[in-house]
Amino acid sequence: MKYIQLELQLEQVNNRITELLKGKDYHWTEIAKLAIIVQKEELFKPRFTSFTAWVKDIAEQCDRQPSLIWRYIKASRYYLQLVSVSNGEDEDEDENQNEDENDNLQLDRLEEIKAAPEALERLEKVQRQAPTTVFETLRDKVLNGKATVAECREIEKAYRPSLISSRSRSEEEAGQPPSTFTTVNDKVLTEGLTDPLEQNQGQEQESLVITNRGRPKKGQEGSYSHLGQNKNKNKNKIVTDDDDDNDDSAEETARSALRLPSTRLRAGRASRSGLNTGELARNQIAPTIVRSLSVNLVDWTKSIASMRYPAKYYQDHTEVRVNFQRQRFRLDFLAVVRWSFKRPKDIFVVEVKSCLQDFESDQKWTNYLNFCHYFCFAIPLSLRVEDIDLLEAVQGIPDARIGILGIDFQAEISEYLTYPVTVIKTAQKLETKPNKINLVYETLYERVVGWKEKDDD
Repeated sequence: MKYIQLELQLEQVNNRITELLKGKDYHWTEIAKLAIIVQKEELFKPRFTSFTAWVKDIAEQCDRQPSLIWRYIKASRYYLQLVSVSNGEDEDEDENQNEDENDNLQLDRLEEIKAAPEALERLEKVQRQAPTTVFETLRDKVLNGKATVAECREIEKAYRPSLISSRSRSEEEAGQPPSTFTTVNDKVLTEGLTDPLEQNQGQEQESLVITNRGRPKKGQEGSYSHLGQNKNKNKNKIVTDDDDDNDDSAEETARSALRLPSTRLRAGRASRSGLNTGELARNQIAPTIVRSLSVNLVDWTKSIASMRYPAKYYQDHTEVRVNFQRQRFRLDFLAVVRWSFKRPKDIFVVEVKSCLQDFESDQKWTNYLNFCHYFCFAIPLSLRVEDIDLLEAVQGIPDARIGILGIDFQAEISEYLTYPVTVIKTAQKLETKPNKINLVYETLYERVVGWKEKDDD
């Protein structure tokens, strides 16, 4: 017997949804289930021209926004995808089953949902943008009802790509015309492409993942295949590890370069508990480092400054732009720390480098020492040769005042879904002139004020 009887009429569904939405206590999954049934059985015909028109009508009857119902539907569909993957269901086996019976079983599983719809919606975005390990840990917490909406929102925001068209640092400071780029949380990664026509002639560009926000395109209202799916998928090449024969030598090289105890590194391949940066897209490394710096800020700032107690007050900022001598400098990560009311505030500036090329192409970082009390580089740590080369290059900087922070991608992520931050080299306090420090405070002040530009028209 089918899950939904054929004699079920649209009026009955409308009455039930209206009763639920106007009530104080209701579970959103029942509304999503009824909406999916309306679409599946095409109960919206012939009163409405499309399923979207029915969603708009029922929402207006209940004095709600149609986006609320779309959110319920999208979250339900995404949950069904998650539980299907986690249970290892094979699509080939599903083809041999009765399609209607399978759909009925899937709809019944909506009653198992313990998470809020927004939590599932944020989780779907985290899956597209964040490292796999971060997503899988958050997924388990969401499915078990242990992740709050605020936590999901915070993680999603940390890995959210910026849609603001900004130029790369080198072009911005040199006044050159912009080239083609990819943005990640306001982090600009230039790809060296200039003409869009050349991209269509064979040169592939790593682009932002633009996704459907829940509404189907016009003429596709009856299909749910777009929900929870990507319009454009990054074609990131997965870099495999070296052969097993080279594991021992790679580990020894890494230990020597890191100057850390052997217990900090795990020999073997990246398929073990940690995450290899080769499994990350280039646009995921920088936001992963930034989030780790932000969450672990109290610990590493205390270590860098050689303080006996943690900061009493602190705040971090990203992409802080400072104008100085007709140049504009962009600081990747900045933290303002107050140890106590008896001590002045300290400014920590961290330059994030995801690869050796990123480090070698930056010729402006020495200027950033003018705007902080402590300056560090933050880099990924792993057994990969690329990361070891980056570490050796940063350690080769002759300036002894520069600190080095390593984000251990081989370690287990913490309960806050971040990787541990290791102080590889302690930074020395800089003798920065007060007038240049004031430029940083002025920039932060303008952020708080939120200037508006006058319209001359």
